[in-house]
Order: sequence, then structure tokens, then C-alpha cells
Amino acid sequence: MRKREIIRLLRNMDENDAAELAERYDGIGDHARLLQKVEQRLSEQEFSPKAEPVLQSTHCAWRSYAAAAACLLLCVGTFAGMFRLAAQAPEQQNAYTIGESCPAANLTSSGTLRITVENSGFLKNGQYQVILTVKNDNALAPDGSQVFLADNFLLAVESENGVWRTVSPCSISDTGEAYPYAYRLADGQELTLTLTYRPEETPRALVTSHSVGSPYITLTEE
Repeated sequence: MRKREIIRLLRNMDENDAAELAERYDGIGDHARLLQKVEQRLSEQEFSPKAEPVLQSTHCAWRSYAAAAACLLLCVGTFAGMFRLAAQAPEQQNAYTIGESCPAANLTSSGTLRITVENSGFLKNGQYQVILTVKNDNALAPDGSQVFLADNFLLAVESENGVWRTVSPCSISDTGEAYPYAYRLADGQELTLTLTYRPEETPRALVTSHSVGSPYITLTEE
């Protein structure tokens, strides 16, 4: 019997079985010593450490990387959206120049009166004249009518603590009405007014509100 066969047969044998096997087959020798060697050999085979490859699951790591990537994309998308909205949002404009259409503040209960200074400057007599175009964009006066007061167009000479110091017009022409300081303007209509003032200083702007934060038309370089 070959040695490997003997080892296979002795794997589950006790000492008595080994002695019987030794008696049946010549050349095996001392059965106690043989049993000891076989047990030692089997013990080494069963418990000897082997360099088994260590498999590391990448499932959790993949999920972590995917979550981090998704979070990064979400943050980038959010900030990109915020910057896009900020870029698309129209900036609030307060200061307009001669020739630009400006919404008149505090003169309507609804809609918009749009005003444009066509020309302005001092006259020879020292008075200051403003040629102003007014257009009704679905606007109603505070009393709900379409009759608007022209003496609300004021010259601003300076500001302090966010408030304009103003000068009212001394005369208004081309109103088209019997009363000199008012005009009637239907929706979509346009009217050109000539306003004259007596400022003691060079005016800075034409305004319809004493608040510097409201829209105004700049008449001189600031």
C-alpha cells in the first residue's frame, strides 16, 4: 500500500486501528510512532497558514464615491443656478439720463407714467427750463382718474440723509387744459410739457419723489 493511501486511511483511525494495520502490512514498523507521525503530518496540513488572497469589497467604497460625486454635482448645480439667476435678474435702476425713459414714482395708483427729459438748461433770464415728455402706460392718478398734476415734477438741487431738497415749477405750458398745473392723459397717449423753475443753485436731477432711492433723471454730471 502506498504511503498516501495509508495516510488517507489513517486520517480517522485511532491507535488500535493503526496497530491492526501495522500487523497486516509488513514494513510499516512501530505502529505508535507511525500514528504519531501521521497525526503530526495531518495536523500540519490542516492548520498550516496559507497565503489566501484577501478580497476587499469595493461596494461600499463605490457607494461613497458615488454619493460624494452626486453631492458635488448638486452643489455645483445649485451655485450655477444661483449665479445664473443673479445674472438674469434685472438690476434695479434709479438714475436715468437725459433722453432715457424713466418711471415716475408716487404719481399713480396703478400702471406707470413714463417720463423722458428731452432737453434742459438755464434761460437768459436765469430761470431753468425742462422739456419733458410724459407717456401713459395703463396708469391712473391717485384719485382713480386720468388727470395728473404737473407740479409734481420737481428739480432736485442737493440731497441730505437720503432726501432731496427740491424746487417746484413756477410755470407749466402745453398742458392742454384750462387749469395750468394739471393735464389729462389717456392710456397710450403721450404729451410734451415745458416746465420752468427758479432754482438758486444748478439742479442735479428731475424727480417725482423726495427719496433718493426712487427713480430720477440726472440733469448734470455728478
